[in-house]
Amino acid sequence: MKLRTLSIAAALACTGAAPFHAQAQGISNGVFKIGLILDMSGLYSDITGTGTGTGPATAVKMAVEDFGGKVNGKPIEVLVADHQNKADIAANQPREWYDVDKVDAILDVAASAPALAVATVAREKNRIAVFSSPGASRLTNEACTPVTIQYTYDTFALANVTGAAVVRGGGDTWFFLSADYAFGSVLEKDTTDESGAVMARMKSTPINDLFAKNGRIREDGRMVHDMTLFQVKKPSESKTPWDYYTLKETVSGDKAFTPLLASTCPLVKKS
Repeated sequence: MKLRTLSIAAALACTGAAPFHAQAQGISNGVFKIGLILDMSGLYSDITGTGTGTGPATAVKMAVEDFGGKVNGKPIEVLVADHQNKADIAANQPREWYDVDKVDAILDVAASAPALAVATVAREKNRIAVFSSPGASRLTNEACTPVTIQYTYDTFALANVTGAAVVRGGGDTWFFLSADYAFGSVLEKDTTDESGAVMARMKSTPINDLFAKNGRIREDGRMVHDMTLFQVKKPSESKTPWDYYTLKETVSGDKAFTPLLASTCPLVKKS
């Protein structure tokens, strides 16, 4: 979680620098602002909250510091808000940030329902939102927008990669224990302005960072990258501390994620 968020912040800063060069005076009134909408007090607070200073907010601030703290001489500022795992709060916060605080991009947005709410506002305000935590494949299908990116996994890839491996191993019976919210329901089902310039640059730039190698962002906003399938080791197989998993398979992004021909994203042009 923290590694993904740090990688995204670095990628956004790096790819955002060139498109903003000619318009540097217009960036948030001279400040490049990144907003993090996290679950800091709800269900996911243990992994996306600020905790003891090791959460996504700290990861992004580390990325900003590592990048030098500026984009073309303009300082980078990180804002953090708690959506409490509630879609209405997640929708209201970006409106304030985009309109009042002039935030240039929103990152992370833990949980699918809040992310879907943020995506709607991002489209309305024509501001960038990059999702690293939510997994609902709706974000790159019927809910896709020209200014949003789903950076990590999604429900289709999880069901596809894991399900195919189980079938090859002889599995033929399925039981779903689905989380009763947007992510769980979708997972079961799946078994020319500043923003435009930055999105165009990000989509044309290969992604090689701490999280993904040779990744790319498609027109539907899906960041395509390899998916790895691990199997939990038996206690007898674990020889050292943290030695819990065995790598079973690496699936290429083109095979792991929803094919563009099957996408319901209106941005995808089909012949």
